[in-house]
Amino acid sequence: MSVLTVRLVRSFEYRNVKNMVLKNVDLENTTTEQLLDVVLKEIDANRAYLPHRGRKYDTIKIYYKAHQNKPNHLVINLGDDDTHILKPGLTLAAQGIEQETELSCFINEEYEAYKSNPENKW
Repeated sequence: MSVLTVRLVRSFEYRNVKNMVLKNVDLENTTTEQLLDVVLKEIDANRAYLPHRGRKYDTIKIYYKAHQNKPNHLVINLGDDDTHILKPGLTLAAQGIEQETELSCFINEEYEAYKSNPENKW
């Protein structure tokens, strides 16, 4: 059982991010879809995530792994989409997720728009 931090990205341009700590995550048996379901249920159940209710989060990407270099960007790791975006149907362990990995959860359409023009407004 592992602890993961999920960064809920509400706005890329304004750097609006809320952290969610998930405890007792079974990396060997939990798939990407199951993790996304846990995140969405926690958003609906916990008042701390009230501003994130109603948002259709659909993508999870590795932001940072423990004991490795952190990315320079404060909101999301803009590089390595092919290896860092979690693929559906695979377990977290099969995708390289380890204890204390930080993940970013976001809407892919907003990410693609921001990636084409990474401009911060604040």
